[in-house]
Amino acid sequence: MKPNKDNSRNNKFISDEVNSALELFNFKADELAEEAYKRKQKIENETFELRNGKTTSLYNESEKIKILIETKPRNHQPRFSQFFNELGRIANWSEEEKQSYHKPPIAAQTINEIVYGRFPKEVIQHIHSKNPYIKYCTRQHKNYYFLTDEGVILLERFIEDAVDLMRECHSVYEFRNRHFELYGVGFQTALFEKYMEYILF
Repeated sequence: MKPNKDNSRNNKFISDEVNSALELFNFKADELAEEAYKRKQKIENETFELRNGKTTSLYNESEKIKILIETKPRNHQPRFSQFFNELGRIANWSEEEKQSYHKPPIAAQTINEIVYGRFPKEVIQHIHSKNPYIKYCTRQHKNYYFLTDEGVILLERFIEDAVDLMRECHSVYEFRNRHFELYGVGFQTALFEKYMEYILF
């Protein structure tokens, strides 16, 4: 049986049409992707003014955060020994509480608010996404295991600021109030008083 020439021409015509449609689709897809990329770049590079008067951009802020965080945990040395000693003193912990591995609830709250609260919020969001709770009030790793060396340097500075201030204070309330005045993080008087009543009485 001889091949039908009309069918061959029709098949070639259909094939050419399909190829043309695919080429047009790919061109449009590339064009849309390029437009989306340009919009993204424009948004990231737009500058805005911070409260301190300096200007920055989303790209710059994103790069700053990348410098501070790790995707996998690193076994950094313990960082909070002096912090716990001073917090225990002004919070009137018992000797048993001071020696216990699991500190009273106020310890985690204070660390999150006055130490990690001084990092950009994206840092602690990243850390918690990588280091979720595995049981009540317990995470698999220390949060600072997900900081880079640069991040740990900042962490140590924030801890040192807190320890130095605690040494000048006689109560948690005094410390939190003065810390808020200096650094503007994590302190609402009414909520703090209710929290203290809950854990102490």
